[in-house]
Amino acid sequence: MLIPRQKTPNLSLPLLRGGTFDLSKADTDCGTVICFYRALHCPICATYLKEFEKKVAAFAERGVNCIA
Repeated sequence: MLIPRQKTPNLSLPLLRGGTFDLSKADTDCGTVICFYRALHCPICATYLKEFEKKVAAFAERGVNCIA
């Protein structure tokens, strides 16, 4: 568990639409929510991602970046 204002661990992920997400370069003052899932064909993951997507706008209003 990270404590606010602690350096985040190094995490770099390829994005489906191209490019790379680098947590250490994330441009947000209020943090980033990272959603890990197994696969879109998994019914549990698909349901989870749909619910997560509904909340992304609310996170953004609070200055929180989201990535799945």
